[in-house]
Parts: sequence; structure tokens; C-alpha cells
Amino acid sequence: MKSKMKSKMKSKMKSKMNTRRKNTRRKNTKNTRRKKTNNNYSEIILSREESEAFIFRNKISQDTVNKIYPLFSSVVKTFDKNKLDYWATGGTLLGAVRSKGMIQWDDDIDVAIQQKDISHLESLKEQFMEQGLRLYKPSGKYYKVKYADRKNDHLWIDIFIVNKRGNYLQGHKAKRQYLPGEIFPLKKGKYGPISLKIPNKSTQYLDRIFPQWRRRAIIYNHADFKKEKVTMRLTKNMLKPLLPQKS
Repeated sequence: MKSKMKSKMKSKMKSKMNTRRKNTRRKNTKNTRRKKTNNNYSEIILSREESEAFIFRNKISQDTVNKIYPLFSSVVKTFDKNKLDYWATGGTLLGAVRSKGMIQWDDDIDVAIQQKDISHLESLKEQFMEQGLRLYKPSGKYYKVKYADRKNDHLWIDIFIVNKRGNYLQGHKAKRQYLPGEIFPLKKGKYGPISLKIPNKSTQYLDRIFPQWRRRAIIYNHADFKKEKVTMRLTKNMLKPLLPQKS
């Protein structure tokens, strides 16, 4: 009898411990959901509380902000001076429309030009060099501008190419095609202290390619080659732009 009672008590205790473990796991993961996508990356969906903590940990450093704004300003001034049409795209367009500046978790600048203006862009290499910058072509489908000294090689401006049909030359951006009338005539926007050009129908374009851009943030990381995507609800704090500060 005693041995039977002992075994029953042991099984009850094990059952209780297993239940506690399960409940603990549920508490830790009830807000976070992870799912596989068809684009070779995993997607993590965070709750509001987790979102704030994630942004706090992953916010771009003030040093990066202080260096990338002057880099972008030089590019914009060079384009404007030489009457080269360009417009903000990707995360930079989102920042200009939604936050009026740099998104807290964005680590580069994205602009686009027309394919017919490639030779015009390449003619500006010397002007960039005179400013301590380098314009180069990582592939046949887009360009970058970086500081020439290579001390800040992690900072860059991406210059994407769009053909006359509104398609990016990069195949993985096929879903971001511009429809007729969405780009031109270009309009003025604000990106912190920088006055820049944005597409004619920016909000219409964003509504189509990023349907939840007003309510959700989607974050990719260049460090892991965009293998992981984090989706979270936007909060008022997350809408505040990162701005350059005087040292």
C-alpha cells in the first residue's frame, strides 16, 4: 500500500511540475509569435510591450545619426545642384512621410533615380570625391555613396535604379513597382533638417506596397543579411525621428 501511495504522489508531483513548466513557457511566449515565410527569412511578431524593449535595444546610435545626416545632405545638395532627379524610397520615404526624419531602427538611406539618368549620376564622381565621398557600383543594378576615408564604411546611401516601366532593376524589388503618375511630378519632403524630394503620390504608393505602414513597423537587419524580419505595432514613441545633435 505504502509503495502504491508513494508512486501516486510522485506521479502527481511530476504532473504539477510539468503543468507549471508549460504555464511558464506560455507566459514567456504568449505575446511573441514566430513564423516561417516564403522569402527565406523568419518573421517575429512582437507585442506592444516587447516592441518598446526591442527598439530600445536596437535603436541606431547617435554617432551613426550624426554622421549619416551630413552624408545624405551632401548627396542631396549635389543632386540638386546638378539637376539630377531623385526621390526618397524604402525606409527613407517611410521616415520622411511618417516621422519627418530618420526611423529609429533604420541604418541606411535609400533614394532612387531613373535608368536614363545613370550617365548623369556617373558624371558626378569627381564632385563627390572633392567632398571626401566616393560613388561606386556594388553591382550592375544600383550604386552607393560612402565616406572616402573608409573609417565609416558601415554608413552609406543606396541609389536604386528605376526603369521607364517603374520597375527597380533588382528583381527582388518587383513588388515595389511604381504605377504611372506615382513618381512625377516630384514633391518636397522633410527628413530632419534636410529638404528632399519624394514621389508625387507617396502615401498612395506606401498604402499599396506597405499596407500597414501607418500602424506597424517591419524591421530587417543588414547584419544578418535580412534573414530575420521583426513586425511590431507602432507606438507614439517609435514615431519620433532620430535627429542629428551638435557635439
